[in-house]
Amino acid sequence: MYKSIFLRLLTALVGIPAIVGLLYLGPWPFALFVLALALICQHEVYRLLEEGGLHPHRVPGLLIGALFVLQAAWRPALYVAAAVVVGVVACFPFYSGLSGKGGAASGSPGTRRLGATLLGIVYPSTLWAFLVELRFANGLGIDDRSAFWLTLAVFVIVWTADTLAYVAGRLFGRHPLAPEVSPKKTWAGAVGGVVGGVAAAALFQAFAYEAISWGHMLVLGGIGGALGQLGDLAASRLKRLAGAKDSGSLLPGHGGVLDRFDAMLPVAAAIYLYLRFGMGVL
Repeated sequence: MYKSIFLRLLTALVGIPAIVGLLYLGPWPFALFVLALALICQHEVYRLLEEGGLHPHRVPGLLIGALFVLQAAWRPALYVAAAVVVGVVACFPFYSGLSGKGGAASGSPGTRRLGATLLGIVYPSTLWAFLVELRFANGLGIDDRSAFWLTLAVFVIVWTADTLAYVAGRLFGRHPLAPEVSPKKTWAGAVGGVVGGVAAAALFQAFAYEAISWGHMLVLGGIGGALGQLGDLAASRLKRLAGAKDSGSLLPGHGGVLDRFDAMLPVAAAIYLYLRFGMGVL
């Protein structure tokens, strides 16, 4: 137990300054870092799917996933990704895995492989792209400094919510939140996560970034506290289906990249969409 805690702290001491430093250096260094994380994460998802009996097409899947991340920084990559997707779909009727009684309607191996491949593209790579969208401030009408602080806020909110959820769950957790997916998660931990996300957003607003109103910042905190836990449960579900404890072993004390950033994926997407569309409506 103590060794695991030590490894987690050591990983955090190395990883957190690296992430903040890349954020500060500018959009492109951060985008390339996110691209690397997304590909590793997608590789882990494909491995879990394979252990669960599915066999995604790794090479085209990783290529399309990389293009979807890159298009957030360089829009022509989106057209390349679309062309690759069209090519895959065009070849789909001729794929030999579809042969056999019932075809696609019965869930043939070819259909399952295609579905598994697309799943890895959407989750996680397309969700990773929203962090790049935010750092580049695409469609947000803000300057580079604001983009830096808002992207950093996503990390602070998610990490704080995750920590408070863990503490509240250990201290007060009695009623399981989703016992079939993650038996250790409790309703007390879920409430603690939301409180932690809102508290982190409030502190961030008070001491680091004042360009967004208090109301909107607290909404961002609530989004981070709530959706972060759903992201964690989604990854837990995937690992449970594969019969695996961790998604990988790259990060000492944490497991794989998906294990460490599973909460970040839906939060980054939701916060970017709220900043781009929700703020204007409200």
